[in-house]
Amino acid sequence: MVSIPSGAMEYAALRKLGGMSRKGYQMLIDDFPGTSAQISVTRSGRYSYVIETLDDGVYRQAYKDQIVSGVAGQYTLHAGIVGQGGLIVRFYRADNSQITQVEIHKDTAVRTVNVSDNFAKITIVFLGNTNKSMPIGTRTEISQIMLESGNTAHPWEPYADSLLNAPVDAVRVSNAAGDSTNTYQILQAIRDLCPDYGIGVSADCYNYIDFAAKQYHHVVGGYVFDGSELYLYHEQIGTYSRNVIRTNIKRKPGIGKTLFSPYDFLYDFSADVKHYYVGKTDDSQSGMAELYVFDTFATLGECRTALIGAKLYFELATPEIIDLSAVWPDDFGVLQVEAGGTVQYHYPQLDNGYELAVPTELEIMTNVGEVI
Repeated sequence: MVSIPSGAMEYAALRKLGGMSRKGYQMLIDDFPGTSAQISVTRSGRYSYVIETLDDGVYRQAYKDQIVSGVAGQYTLHAGIVGQGGLIVRFYRADNSQITQVEIHKDTAVRTVNVSDNFAKITIVFLGNTNKSMPIGTRTEISQIMLESGNTAHPWEPYADSLLNAPVDAVRVSNAAGDSTNTYQILQAIRDLCPDYGIGVSADCYNYIDFAAKQYHHVVGGYVFDGSELYLYHEQIGTYSRNVIRTNIKRKPGIGKTLFSPYDFLYDFSADVKHYYVGKTDDSQSGMAELYVFDTFATLGECRTALIGAKLYFELATPEIIDLSAVWPDDFGVLQVEAGGTVQYHYPQLDNGYELAVPTELEIMTNVGEVI
């Protein structure tokens, strides 16, 4: 979203409209502890629950496991909490030994923990109270629970098991009061000429429309697994297995910039944790990249079945520029705006609670003649 500065601002021009992709930040599915002998638990919304104590002891609780894996590093737990209770997440190794835990409550509703080892499971604990006994029926509200990798608490979002994209389909303009004043569609005729529209793998590597040149820059390719790939070998390395697949893609040589759902990138041949990487290639090999997938698959056949529909995004070996002038309408990208208002770039996943950093350039003018 872009804010229009104060002053006699009447028009704006789109100069660049890019795509962006990412994995979801949320690590937890909406499957949390239920009622126990110590607390009652009632769901009040997505990732939101009401807890009431059923006796007057301390640390009244209920717990539930989730199969969530990750590499050693920092993780941040956050939620909205009202009341005397709280929430604990415990991290466990593959042998079921506990590594560490993180606890949040109303006074510290955001907390980052350093997990010193790779983990294969977590336990979620709902607390009706902590170390002070409270009357029976003491109520706690926990909302928008989120666990994510890193030390930043992003805005809440639900779990996503595939890559998130931002194919902008409309630009929405509002006035200073927040009322919608105009909606400008990104025409389907233009989008149809833009392969892999709406995707990108990093802040400096994404597909985009250049409005001044009336061109589309195709920098990032997308590949969807359909089972026809060449599955080379499977090898058990511990809890996880190494699975190597050859794909017919023309990607930029080297480790490169890639995204692959639903795995985290880790350039490690032997790490016993769920992850992926694409093997290094040189120019002669470009077009036959080898994908290394580390998961709990028992056979290559199981891996092949599980990966059908998975998406791999990668930096193209040879970007292309596509001319859009034949379908480019007059004044396309010219917006009428108001000082103090906003410009929002809409894409379908925005309606589902996912915010992506869409790369755009917008030039604001006082005279329509300056814009076009």
